[in-house]
Amino acid sequence: MVRKIRDKDILLRREPTSSFAVGRMSDRDLPCLQLQRLLDYWKAKRAGGALPGRQHIDPLDLPDLLSNMMLIDVCRDTKPVQFRFRLCGTEIVRITGRDLTGMTLDEALPDGYRDYIRFLDELVISKKEPVFSRTLFHDKANFANAETSRILLPLAMDGETVDMILVYQLFRYMDQRDPSDTWDVRKPQTALINIDDIRLA
Repeated sequence: MVRKIRDKDILLRREPTSSFAVGRMSDRDLPCLQLQRLLDYWKAKRAGGALPGRQHIDPLDLPDLLSNMMLIDVCRDTKPVQFRFRLCGTEIVRITGRDLTGMTLDEALPDGYRDYIRFLDELVISKKEPVFSRTLFHDKANFANAETSRILLPLAMDGETVDMILVYQLFRYMDQRDPSDTWDVRKPQTALINIDDIRLA
């Protein structure tokens, strides 16, 4: 489907597509139900404050979320640490036009976007906390006509050292936005998510 370029699309090309400034947000302020459900699921898998591992995540528990989910391996045997896509949901494959499974960030993403996603991944493994991100999305590297929101959740087989990142990424085109929606697509956001038993840094 070819999307018609409009004046506001041209305007958005001048806006920053992502933000490296990290804020804080409540876990109750996530902007959509899917992100909240996955965060609640992750929280329920924590035991005594330990991080859940891949072994605690059952895809059958989240069948309607799978198409927008990714699993990312944290490869600590390289310097710097590398991130590899272990799993890439079908909706993400459809929107991006390719399957990233098996690729590293360096192989999969263009420079500017790769730097931001690496920043998010490194934030997750250093803070060991959930991260929310909202950015502009450039459809086929043409023009910014959508917003994407994502949540990144740390997984650790030993409960401590993050070895995988569970990601849910949701895309929404501007012509699909509700007229009453006040979420400003032109203000990218990066935030650590406060949950009940994580104290503010």
